[in-house]
Amino acid sequence: MFKNQISLLVVIIMLVGIVPAKAQWVCLYATYDDGTNGTGHNTPGVAVLEEDKFVAIVMTEGSTDQTIPSFWDVPRNFLISYAYADSAVGRLNDYGYGGGATSGIYEIWDAEYSLRGAWRAAFGPENRLYVANNDTIDHSILVFDWDEFFGLTPSAYRMGTGDQYLFDIDLDDAGYVYVLSNGDTLETTDDIRIYKPIGAEGTTWDTSHDDAPIMTIDVPGMGFFGGIAVSKDGTQVFVSSREERKVQKFVGSPTTGYTLDPKFSFQLAENDTLPNGNPPHALALAFYDANNLLALAVDRFVPGAGTANGYNYGKIHIINPFSGSGVDTIDVAMWNFIQCDSSYTNRAGGTVPGNASAYTSTYDVDWDENGNLYSQSHYGWTIEKWHNDNLPIISAVEDRGESNMVPNEFELGQNYPNPFNPTTHIQYAIARTADVSLSIFDLMGREIKTLVSDKKSQGSYTAIWDGTDNTGQKVASGIYFYRLKSDGITLTKRMVLLR
Repeated sequence: MFKNQISLLVVIIMLVGIVPAKAQWVCLYATYDDGTNGTGHNTPGVAVLEEDKFVAIVMTEGSTDQTIPSFWDVPRNFLISYAYADSAVGRLNDYGYGGGATSGIYEIWDAEYSLRGAWRAAFGPENRLYVANNDTIDHSILVFDWDEFFGLTPSAYRMGTGDQYLFDIDLDDAGYVYVLSNGDTLETTDDIRIYKPIGAEGTTWDTSHDDAPIMTIDVPGMGFFGGIAVSKDGTQVFVSSREERKVQKFVGSPTTGYTLDPKFSFQLAENDTLPNGNPPHALALAFYDANNLLALAVDRFVPGAGTANGYNYGKIHIINPFSGSGVDTIDVAMWNFIQCDSSYTNRAGGTVPGNASAYTSTYDVDWDENGNLYSQSHYGWTIEKWHNDNLPIISAVEDRGESNMVPNEFELGQNYPNPFNPTTHIQYAIARTADVSLSIFDLMGREIKTLVSDKKSQGSYTAIWDGTDNTGQKVASGIYFYRLKSDGITLTKRMVLLR
């Protein structure tokens, strides 16, 4: 028996050795949390214009002087522009640094309209930044002009949206503006409101600022929404629900209307929880058209709770936009833990290392034109830039969920997320009907878990491993192998469990 285990281990190592290593996400830089390049205060959002040019959405103290959701105060906000940035340089605006220096400071659009309760912003045509604002007058979309040497200045454009609290905003390439309200907890039927572009015939962006939406979308379900993302051509709209922990997709256009896409389904697993048992929330979304990749920020979102929720959870899921299946995961918290000497809160002086924020609190994501992904640390007062040398590409033509094509090869995908805790997904494809086995082995070559042992018809499948053995007991952290056997073919890959 022992000889058989050693032989299997040798075979596994040989197989793993010839499988090309999957390129991993790395954080290229995190802006320094210091007086010269830090954002100066809590940072819940980021909007990217192009590579290394972005705006950090920053909040100062709250206020309870308007009708808002009861679980938070309305923060005052200001915007920090970065151009040609890395960890140490790039900040264009300077509002001082730290709680005392920024107390009472907030961005002014004009004498009446200041940034209040602004969690998200997005760039649109002509390098304009659109902010989903919650001023006391009419919850306006405020528009700022960008200059890469001087940062942001108020433009002539603004649009009032009414009395609903706004949470997120996005634009398509034609300039249509999509804003996301709090959702059905306020019994609204216009959860998404779409406005005509600046300059379109009959619009009042620069005059009375009171256009009616060209269209609204009622998003099914209850709970506050977490984010919205729109494809460049406006044919795909994605919405996340914070408490329901899912993403929904609508297809159509801003002129003909949208319908819910039944082929798309993404739901966080029930056992995907923080170490203290609290469920994380599905938050901001960003869509990268060039590769057909949808990014979802996932973290515990309770503004003002600080360390009560811990910094040991924070992820970005990369999702297939046609089916909703997982493609990859960036474990932001684990990256920070490893880079910061096995600590979640140990970025020395706010500058070391230069590629980790610590204090993981990942509320927002955005792509640049080259496929780099930007996130932020709300409590780290930083913006992070993530890169993958082998960025996945999802083809709309080849995507099986979209085209109903069947596989013609025997395939075993890399598990995602990897490293993982507590669950991971393993995708595989069967070229023809056959008996299939998918099992987990430890470093000694011992089979510890059988995931699949059945006859499968031609098609694509996903198995989930929850880090337990065949008796239901949790296994220890470490390196494991998963092996797929069918029709005389064996494929093996490696994965890492980190508890």
